[in-house]
Amino acid sequence: MKKLIVYMALILVSIALLSCYWISGNAVANVTLNLSGVSAKGLDDRYARVYLLANNKIYALREGREYVEIQIPGSNPEIRLTLEDIPVGPTYRVWLSIGWEQGGGWFLTDYWAESNPFELSPGQETIVPFTEAELFINPVFQPVWDVMGKSLKGVVVDEFSTIITADEETVHSEFSLFSVFNHTDLPTGYTVNSIDLGVDVQNPNNTQAWLNTNLGILPFFDLTFDTNFSSALGPVSVLGSAGREVGGSDAVAWFFREGGLGSVDISSDISLSPATWQWVNLGSAPVYDCLVAYPEDGYFATSEGAFRLPRAFLQDPTPSIEEHKIPLSTPGRVLSWGLIDQSGDGDTLFMGTEKGAWYVQMNSGEFDSAPKLEPGTAGHAIRMMAISDFFPTFKAYLSDSYIFIWNGAASTWSRFPLCAGLPGRTTGMAWFKYVTVAVQTFLVVAGEEGLTYFQVDP
Repeated sequence: MKKLIVYMALILVSIALLSCYWISGNAVANVTLNLSGVSAKGLDDRYARVYLLANNKIYALREGREYVEIQIPGSNPEIRLTLEDIPVGPTYRVWLSIGWEQGGGWFLTDYWAESNPFELSPGQETIVPFTEAELFINPVFQPVWDVMGKSLKGVVVDEFSTIITADEETVHSEFSLFSVFNHTDLPTGYTVNSIDLGVDVQNPNNTQAWLNTNLGILPFFDLTFDTNFSSALGPVSVLGSAGREVGGSDAVAWFFREGGLGSVDISSDISLSPATWQWVNLGSAPVYDCLVAYPEDGYFATSEGAFRLPRAFLQDPTPSIEEHKIPLSTPGRVLSWGLIDQSGDGDTLFMGTEKGAWYVQMNSGEFDSAPKLEPGTAGHAIRMMAISDFFPTFKAYLSDSYIFIWNGAASTWSRFPLCAGLPGRTTGMAWFKYVTVAVQTFLVVAGEEGLTYFQVDP
């Protein structure tokens, strides 16, 4: 059983923690954090969120959350926190976020720090010191005040530079990160699972937010919903989707659900009649992510490997996945996808795998060469990514512990731990170009505590 002991001005507070999830009987040790050097020094009381990482994965310290939170009184001379009975073996780091709890249940990070890696010796205490000099003032992720405290399901930026995010029952949208958002309630009976960027089937060259809901795909544009879009699919709880224009006037949609996947081919002559669309909805291995690439192939990352489904799958009146799937030779199990779309001629496919982020050039779905590893991502499971659809290319990769950001304008990489101001568990990322007197580029990140942004340039 892990235990937490907090010493404050010689007062002992003991809090029971989550039971160890390593094999019972392993040797254990204690980790003590000396936080005396990061007290508020006369300011109002603040709070510290403490995270423990084991082999680049967050080691849950409390039931239902990944961190321990303690109060830091402004006048306290000594603050020591001890984590007891931590298993020996992994390489550990400690993260520290210091800030304030906000109304609505979110945390405003003012400072953050990351310890050096360390290992434990059986039965011994390892002291991890933090001093004020080691704290980074948080210039990284700033809050979008109007939607903080909302448990968001993702975020996209559409063709017209509208930022669109949503909680379970309300869509929040705006053209600027610095304005009051529009708040549009979903139709009765709908709840949002996630958000993806699809296409407007009336004008497939334009992108559009697709809400993946308990009742199918629900497109959202100009503060209105298209409840007819997936009416022929029925009340399928969609977890993810992808859309693409085909030939300038037709469109295709791919989706996945729990234990299944599917698609629909939307010809321009029937685009006004969703009730006539012929949806495919088949059982499959668990799917992590999907995308659509030239000409209209669906790419699926599943627990049984990555594959693409070609147009023949869409045209088959009685399709099966095994009959049509084309396995992809990837560097590891794929968890997330990204794409730079060149209409089939020189596309770049990005793969977030259990062994890092990779990319490969391809033509019409065929790899031109072996995949290449993105710098610094080796050994990290890449759960999510965002690739800009404008030039220069900006990239963001989210792992279990870090976010890796490529600034295409400066050709530089940055890496930040998840304690550096991200809004709780991340649910979506998107790139936003804000044009005023100058062009500013932002990475927008949605999470269970709201929406934040990171200005990449200038």
